[in-house]
Amino acid sequence: MKRSKLIALLSVAFLAGLFLRGCFVSKPAQQAALVPASGDAEVVWTCSMHPQIRQPNPGKCPLCGMDLIPLTSDAGQKLGPREISMSPRAEMLAQIETAPVERRFVESEIRMVGKIAYDETRARDISLLADGVIERLFVNYEGVRVKAGDHLAEIYSPEVFAAQKELLAAQRVGNTDGARQKLRLLGVLDDEIEAVLKNGEAHRAFTVRSPIDGVLLSKSGNEGHWLNRGDALATIADNSVVWTLLDAYESDLGFIHYGEPVDLSIEAIPGRSFTGRVSFISPQIDDKTRTAKVRVNVANEDNVLKPGMFVHATLRAQVTSSGQEISPELADKWICPMHPEVVKTAPGECDICGMPLVATRELGYISLADATNAPPLVIPATAPLLTGRRAVVYVAHPDKPGVYEGRDIKLGKRAGDFYVVESGLQEGEQVVVRGNMKIDSSVQLLGKPSMMNPPPPKAAIEIPDESHAEDFNPILRAYFDIASALADDNLDAAHSAATTMSESAGSKFVQITALAHAVATAGDLDGARQPFEELSRASIALAKAYAPHLDTTAYVLFCPMAFDDAGANWMQPTKKVHNPYFGEEMPGCGKVIETIGAGE
Repeated sequence: MKRSKLIALLSVAFLAGLFLRGCFVSKPAQQAALVPASGDAEVVWTCSMHPQIRQPNPGKCPLCGMDLIPLTSDAGQKLGPREISMSPRAEMLAQIETAPVERRFVESEIRMVGKIAYDETRARDISLLADGVIERLFVNYEGVRVKAGDHLAEIYSPEVFAAQKELLAAQRVGNTDGARQKLRLLGVLDDEIEAVLKNGEAHRAFTVRSPIDGVLLSKSGNEGHWLNRGDALATIADNSVVWTLLDAYESDLGFIHYGEPVDLSIEAIPGRSFTGRVSFISPQIDDKTRTAKVRVNVANEDNVLKPGMFVHATLRAQVTSSGQEISPELADKWICPMHPEVVKTAPGECDICGMPLVATRELGYISLADATNAPPLVIPATAPLLTGRRAVVYVAHPDKPGVYEGRDIKLGKRAGDFYVVESGLQEGEQVVVRGNMKIDSSVQLLGKPSMMNPPPPKAAIEIPDESHAEDFNPILRAYFDIASALADDNLDAAHSAATTMSESAGSKFVQITALAHAVATAGDLDGARQPFEELSRASIALAKAYAPHLDTTAYVLFCPMAFDDAGANWMQPTKKVHNPYFGEEMPGCGKVIETIGAGE
């Protein structure tokens, strides 16, 4: 019994000890428990609200008082200034997906809306060539259909009546040529002239007939209305071809070219599609709608398309890397500049208007032979993060699983679900198409350049006038000493040479002075090599400017692997490669790309 009580008392005391230990353990000790069990991992403590805070030990944020959280180095990997490492679990939680950068032709689908209208080029005004009055009007309401040769009206004209009598008088003397021609010029048709000669009697009125098939658009009056010479009796439009007037957004105009086929659907005619060709693109943008009118010619042989009908239009365009249009139907062809439906395989004249045909390549279409060699470089539209004029993508590192690099790129046109890439990416690279915003958020927490925090632009090179050219020689020699010291991994020698360079530059070369001072005060080799790259850029520019005044030859070298394959230049007095960016780790990376000769 006593033994049981003793065991119970010991158990209670043990549990109480654990409780008290948990109550009095310090916050830093608890935070230290969060640090990964990796003896080599250097732990940096940061604030989740102020990621710019970096401290070597746990504690409170000096800005907001929140507990600092551990920010470990990325599993010992050496990362670039815009790289981030993610564990497999973090990639899974962020739902990271990538897609390759590839060269391929992509299709852009342009959608437009508009209305049907009469083809103005197919409208005809029926004008009188003599004064007269409308005695009978056969087409007395607008919209009535007429065919070529149908009578429109009977006109009494005293001038025409007198000319008919002159014709009969000429018949009696056996010469009617002049009288016939006069009646023709007054608008009388040959069959009526023959009827007058046959009957031997002048007709009170002559008939006006339609010259084309079409629809009556307007008339000038009713029966009894007097018309003067030149007045239009009626206006008739041939509607076997109609116009579709579409509104295209200004951002889509780059994909729209003369002669392109356009698919049309009419709400009033469901289940049926129509096809037309672009015949005109307005040169003016509407200030309110930011659209331009695009006119499409559409065949209407069965007259089902009525002016005023609402239209949905779809244009599908493929472009090359140069922005030219790809159209197998129009490539290497010849087209009429007024009638895009007239397309031929050889030069000639338009069957409708007689104008010379033009080559489609002059209208922006690429030949089929060239098209196969010009596919653009494209990425999915979900890959770039767009902020105004900037476009940022995250590229998966090919040799470091879980490492992603932020990169600024230049985009071209958007074509459907893809963007054309003008620069910044290479074919075969893997870009993040899903989860890129989560990666960018993590990059922002690390204080690295991101979508919202772009890298600072490189400063412009300041070059004093040639009166200071001779003063650059000791600066250049000090620069050579810095490069040699960094190549030997000798930080102390680099500090000394950079101090000498800064003192030699003084107030005459302010930019060089500041950059050399940054090298002279760097805490380690990596910290010295960062400003040395900018110092090299400025020194190379000055060496080129002062080349005639140099007392030594400078060789410009380039290492493509420096700064995580971003590449960097430097100068040295000999051709043998002595890389200051890698030192003993990779001394031979680089090649001579330029020689700045003394006196040149």
